[in-house]
Amino acid sequence: MTLLSAEVTYHGVGQGLFISGEITSNERSFKWVYDCGSSSKSGKLLLERKIKTLFKQRNEPNVIDMLVISHFDRDHINGCESLLKKFKVNKVILPYIPLWKRILLALEQKIGITGKYINFYINPTKYINEISENKEIHIEYIDSQLVDFNEEETPPTNESQYIPPHENESDLFNSPYIKLRKNGGVLIEKDIIKWEFVFYNDEAMKGHLDKTAIEEIKKLCIEINNDKKQ
Repeated sequence: MTLLSAEVTYHGVGQGLFISGEITSNERSFKWVYDCGSSSKSGKLLLERKIKTLFKQRNEPNVIDMLVISHFDRDHINGCESLLKKFKVNKVILPYIPLWKRILLALEQKIGITGKYINFYINPTKYINEISENKEIHIEYIDSQLVDFNEEETPPTNESQYIPPHENESDLFNSPYIKLRKNGGVLIEKDIIKWEFVFYNDEAMKGHLDKTAIEEIKKLCIEINNDKKQ
């Protein structure tokens, strides 16, 4: 007889978000975290305490099977660095956002060009790989173009969810471990029976600037790319 249990914990960390979950099927488990951050000083202290005790009830290695970063607000990501350093994170899921929009989001978050997290906005792949305890970590971006699934399609597989990466983002997709996943697609975990995670990248989260400001940001992105090539 197969037993399946799922547990979700909302961790109180002030202004921010930190959710963890574990799905267990007989002797196998799948651990995941959805966002990890807080904006206040007291919240950040709480965040670090929660991270230290995360999944400690089990006598198992410090492994997180999947870390999901829902969007790029600072109060959702500033604890992810600790998770990546203290745990072996096997996979990171985050939305694909073009470079110019990532720069816009950094400006909206008041992150300066020399700020602690600016490298995450410029190149999330490089940032994650540099700080991750797991040097073979898999990173999957969710595309912003919504796929129209119809009822007559064959059941999806993990491989059928991947699409070719964007040509102008070669720095992001620079290894076989980095992939672009369909918007609205599913991630299937067969080791814990057949559990599906459905991801959606909301194109509406693009910021609110006029066309002139957007063009200036795009010029800045070109300069950043040129600097990286030199």
